Amino acid sequence: MNLRLSLLLIICLFSCGTKTNKTTALSTTQNDNKPDVVIGSVSWAQDIAITRLAKKIIESKGYSVQIKEVTDLRESLEAGDIDISITGWYPQNIHVIPSKDLIMMGDTYQNAVMGVVSPIYSTVKSLADLENSDRHKYITIYRPLNGQESALAVNEIMKRYNFKFCNEEQVDSLTAIYVRVQFQQHKDFFVVGGYPHPMFTKKSLKILKDPYHAFEEHYDIVKLCSKKWSEAHPGLYQFFIKFQLDDMDFDKLVEINEINLFQLDVAIEKWYEYMNPQFTNLLQQKEC
Repeated sequence: MNLRLSLLLIICLFSCGTKTNKTTALSTTQNDNKPDVVIGSVSWAQDIAITRLAKKIIESKGYSVQIKEVTDLRESLEAGDIDISITGWYPQNIHVIPSKDLIMMGDTYQNAVMGVVSPIYSTVKSLADLENSDRHKYITIYRPLNGQESALAVNEIMKRYNFKFCNEEQVDSLTAIYVRVQFQQHKDFFVVGGYPHPMFTKKSLKILKDPYHAFEEHYDIVKLCSKKWSEAHPGLYQFFIKFQLDDMDFDKLVEINEINLFQLDVAIEKWYEYMNPQFTNLLQQKEC
């Protein structure tokens, strides 16, 4: 597996806070209660970073944006609660087929990776190593709250690997704190996570080998939108088609986040300053 991708991890960790349909109105114009675009978001660090980056770029061109926190991006799109989703995780071997009311706009990021993450210093290299380990016979594998793909993978781990463990859910931010504390104390830990994720650096983590294939090998982060919305906002629709990120973009986010002591809000502001120039010409200024 690509070592570059496998060491930056935990997407899903920063995942899913509490189960809620809470709506966060991040921006609307004073004279119009209906924003130009409502972007769906779940409470993963990776998702928060990408959606806020897109929001800030669009707002810089005079558009109004609302980010709405949801528990399921696809369901919220189909229900008409949001206009667009830019952070849905789909295994690469599953072709995304939108409904008649949705449009698939391509990938925000290709080759995302999910697995069980452990510290780089751990002697455990594979999930199979845990099967005959007295030291790790009763381990705890943390996974994200509301992380649908991670929950499926943990169920597969239970079926395919012969070891006993506690399957425990954690809010993303708490898991991130737990990982940092364990790492500082040079202790083993096992958490379900993935790349891209802004919290951890390449020098800290590795993803365990998965010989029984409990996880999909690769995922794509996919963009979907409402057909009705795309027809009403062709300029924004074309922008989102072109809105794509690569490894260098996420490497920069990880670097900025570490420099700013893992304060995600501060890191996103700095990331926007770094990323904005490459997106400047992808969207026309909104006409008043």
